Order: sequence, then structure tokens, then C-alpha cells
Amino acid sequence: MPFKLFKDIEYTVYCFRVRDGDTIWVQVEEEYSPRQWHEIRLHRIDAPESDHHMYSKSKRKLKSLCKKAKSLTVVIKGKDKYDRKLGIRYGQYHRKRDINAMIVQDGYAYAHPYNGNDPYREQDDFAKIEGNIIRQELDKGPRPWDSRKTK
Repeated sequence: MPFKLFKDIEYTVYCFRVRDGDTIWVQVEEEYSPRQWHEIRLHRIDAPESDHHMYSKSKRKLKSLCKKAKSLTVVIKGKDKYDRKLGIRYGQYHRKRDINAMIVQDGYAYAHPYNGNDPYREQDDFAKIEGNIIRQELDKGPRPWDSRKTK
């Protein structure tokens, strides 16, 4: 029987795979079966799609954060239209700093544009205002939400 992840509960997880700059596969620490993996889409951020020139850099950034943290804390915030769990990740090595915010502030992803009450808008603005070189490269390509509309 699969282990169900409930909304607004903190789970300690181990990152198994980074699919792209905003999606990871994890195993919950409480689980014993090696087949109990969960796909987590990072809540309220949007990283480049695979056809964008910054896709690889964004994915590598997320991989490096997962590798440094060893284990992560994930809080599930709901599901997206593809039935993926939406989560906020906190790295244990960052004293529970919101890694979603770090990725946006460092210029590797955008704050999610679909909600006026966006917790990462400040980090997104900081990346643009501070002349972040990574963010400048990110802005040269299509926005992830624009490229999904054309598919």
C-alpha cells in the first residue's frame, strides 16, 4: 500500500532524482519500501522547460542543493493539474531555509506568475534588480508558462 503524503504536514525526505529545475523525486524517511517514491513539484516557482537554454543550469542548481542537504524537509501544499504534489522544500543545512526562495533569488527560476499572493515575488524582484547574471540569461529565453501554452 502506498504511503500517502498529507497537506501541511512536514516530512523528512531524501532526494532520489531531480527531473528538472522545479521537480524532484523523493523518498519519505518513514517509508521502508524502496519503491515508495513521490514526485514533488516545487510550489509557486517555475523553472525553464527542457527546450530552454537555461534548463541544464537550473536543473544542476537544484541537484547541488539536494546533494548538499542530504535530507530535506518537504511541506505539501496541494496538487497541480498533472496530479503532482506541490511542496516547499527546506534544506537541513540551511537551518530550514526555503530552498524554493533560494532558487528564485539566485536567478534559476521565476516566481510563479499565476497568483497575486505570491510568496516569492520579493526574491524574483531581487534577482532582476540586482543585475543577477544568471537571471539575465534566464530572461533571454521564453518564460516557462509561455512555452507550455504553445505545446
